[in-house]
Amino acid sequence: MLSRWFNVVVGLFWLTTMGWLILAKVVPSLLVGEPPTYRTIFAGAEQTPEEATVGWNIFWDDQPVGEAASTARRNLDGVMQVESRVDLRQVPLDKLSPFRLGAFINLFKGVPRDLDMSVETLLEIDPLGRLGSFESILKVGTLPEAVRLRGVVEDNQLQLNLSSGGFHYTTRAYLAADSVVSDSMSPHANLPGLRLHQRWTVPVYSPFHPPNHPMEVLHAEVARREPIIWDNKLVNAWLVVYHDDNHAHGAEDQSPRGRVWVHPDGRVLRQDAEMMNGWLRFERMTVAPPPVPSKAAGGIPQEAAAP
Repeated sequence: MLSRWFNVVVGLFWLTTMGWLILAKVVPSLLVGEPPTYRTIFAGAEQTPEEATVGWNIFWDDQPVGEAASTARRNLDGVMQVESRVDLRQVPLDKLSPFRLGAFINLFKGVPRDLDMSVETLLEIDPLGRLGSFESILKVGTLPEAVRLRGVVEDNQLQLNLSSGGFHYTTRAYLAADSVVSDSMSPHANLPGLRLHQRWTVPVYSPFHPPNHPMEVLHAEVARREPIIWDNKLVNAWLVVYHDDNHAHGAEDQSPRGRVWVHPDGRVLRQDAEMMNGWLRFERMTVAPPPVPSKAAGGIPQEAAAP
């Protein structure tokens, strides 16, 4: 008799602990949904370039410094091409840390202390929603091509090539099929389907990164709802916070590397990104600018990946 009750108690204890395990560990992963993919970000992009263009006002440490725009176009072969242009005006040179600029800081010797800069980016996504290639060009002052960063994906391998003046750097990295690669100078227009505590990793590239480290992986988490003012209205937006590997591994430094505020309908309204010695903020325009002129003309050729 005692043995029977003992078995019942053990069975109930096992069911209780397993129930807690499922509720605490398994159910949350089912509720938060899948991480964003290019398929969800560009869902419905078969609209006209005018409808698929998003504009941004840019602030550096709360001071207005320029504007940006991006246009998504789907070709007849099903390839999505996203072209963006960022224009920054009168950026103080002391905001550009020589340590971060590394090998190509010599390019800025003798130039004015306040610089005009632009970044042009072309991103190509194949019909299956996977990244195919990208190219980003940084222009500074009178230099038509201070930095060029190119990437081509083949068989889950991303080949990155950076060139600046006479400096060239090439590296390879594994890239999962559904990875959403981000450009720190060109926010995504949409991040639909977010859920509280949803987590994913984001490979981020930038022509402002150190020459021998043009890409890094950040960890994104939907932290909470946070009210912000956009279009003169109060929006209870999702706040997505980005941290580096040090935070993910339990380091004491809890400061984020970036923040994104997303409308409940999936539109990205604001993005803060750590940039050199300050913070770069992108505020979504309420009225879209004209489409970014297309320079794709067949996209980035595969041989562009050669150093």
